[in-house]
Amino acid sequence: MLSQDKITRIFCSIDDFCKEFVPIWENQLITAGKKRLKKSNLSLSEIITIQVLFHISGYRIADNQYFFIRILQILDFLS
Repeated sequence: MLSQDKITRIFCSIDDFCKEFVPIWENQLITAGKKRLKKSNLSLSEIITIQVLFHISGYRIADNQYFFIRILQILDFLS
């Protein structure tokens, strides 16, 4: 498992990327009709961090409860 320091650095890098990318991306979305972007309990950077850490971890099945509990604890610590 990755150390909390490495996870924090990964999260900060992804968060910095999202802060620059999301405004540009939102300007390019088609705005005809209803907006379908629903608010989430997790930020986009938290979701991407979970995905990146899952792929780095080497697990093949996403059902490992310990992995997700540990990642959510760390993300809760960051926010």
